[in-house]
Formats: sequence, structure tokens, C-alpha cells
Amino acid sequence: MEAPQAFMYASEPQAVPTKRTRAKYRESSEVDDLTLSNNIMFDRRVVRGNTYAAQVVTQNATQEMERLRSENERAMKRELQRRKREAGKAPRTPPPVDGRVHMDVQTETFLEELT
Repeated sequence: MEAPQAFMYASEPQAVPTKRTRAKYRESSEVDDLTLSNNIMFDRRVVRGNTYAAQVVTQNATQEMERLRSENERAMKRELQRRKREAGKAPRTPPPVDGRVHMDVQTETFLEELT
């Protein structure tokens, strides 16, 4: 008894033609570039570590952070200018309370004439 054949080829099998426009084989420098870019360990877009509580920074949030940073820098500059202005002035004592008068006082143990 002869085993039934499942399929009979009508013609010899042939490879399917490709519509490839680039070279079939790459130069060695291209291969080196591709191996570095295809390795996810060197890809800056890959986030490493725990991303459970990671906060996604949107473009609007980035713009808001930049605005707040520049606003904070302006406030710090104003504060620095105010401190420079106040540093140039001589320190003053507050005026005396009603019914009291400021006066020079001898605090040393030996007597010194105050003039």
C-alpha cells in the first residue's frame, strides 16, 4: 500500500523576490553603530530602577517649573539689591519709649571720664 502524498508541487519552489533598495550586507562601521543604538542599556530613553512612584513631567509642567524658577531668580535679585542698600546705611537704635531717654552709661569697673 502506497502512502498518500499530502501535496504535489506543480513547479520547483523559488525564493520570493524582495523590493529591497538598500544593501543586503552592511559595512562594519554601520554594524558597530547599530549595536550601540540597539542596546537598551545605552539608550537614554530607557528608565532604570523602580518606576512605581515615578512622576511623569509633561511639557506644561516643565514650562511652569521654568516660570517659577525665573520668578524665584528675580525675587532673589531684588532681595540681594535690598540687602546691599541696607548694608550701606549705619545701623540705628530704635527711638526711646515714651517717658524714657537714651543716655551713655559707664559699664567698666574702673572710672573713665566720658566726654
